Amino acid sequence: MFRSYTGSTDRHRPSGGKKILGGVVVPVLPPVTTRPQIVYPTPLVLTTGQSVHVAPATLGPPVLVYSSSPPLPAGLALDPRTGVITGTAPDRGTPVPESFTITASGPGFRVSIRLTLSVFVPLSYGGDLTIVVGTPASIPPVLPRGATPTSTFTLTPSGLPPGLSFDSATGTFKGSVTETRFPAQYTVQADTSHGPARGLR
Repeated sequence: MFRSYTGSTDRHRPSGGKKILGGVVVPVLPPVTTRPQIVYPTPLVLTTGQSVHVAPATLGPPVLVYSSSPPLPAGLALDPRTGVITGTAPDRGTPVPESFTITASGPGFRVSIRLTLSVFVPLSYGGDLTIVVGTPASIPPVLPRGATPTSTFTLTPSGLPPGLSFDSATGTFKGSVTETRFPAQYTVQADTSHGPARGLR
């Protein structure tokens, strides 16, 4: 938008950006507001007892203060100057994902970022789940000490190589594979006395 000002009066009128005889055209610009772009990895998926160091990706003017509402779980801390989340994940899993609002403040701006956090009890099968064709196998899941299953186990996706089955009551892979297959990734989940457990194999 442009306004024109004459040399003989304080009155002004829109000029459409054109120069006026006997006056000057002065551009009037809207105030510039610059807000930083801030990104956290979300959902943030952790395993119980995991060491955590998560830094936000930022672009734009510097942030002076970071805060979280509600506060992060016990064991995790938000650095108010850098926005880095550090600490150790809680020793119990979260039955449902928890949501937090991270607020970044600075001169003339206040930006809110939603962070979703899930904590799982680690569930493993002792490394890569490698089975030799024609060799009988029975591979049970491994849970942290003191964590006992309180539900059946689920497997995703459900399709396994011919001859191999999954026992949903115990989480055990068993059988004798009859043909070779390319490596595939499966997710096994179950509820435990320490919260939900999940493993990727």
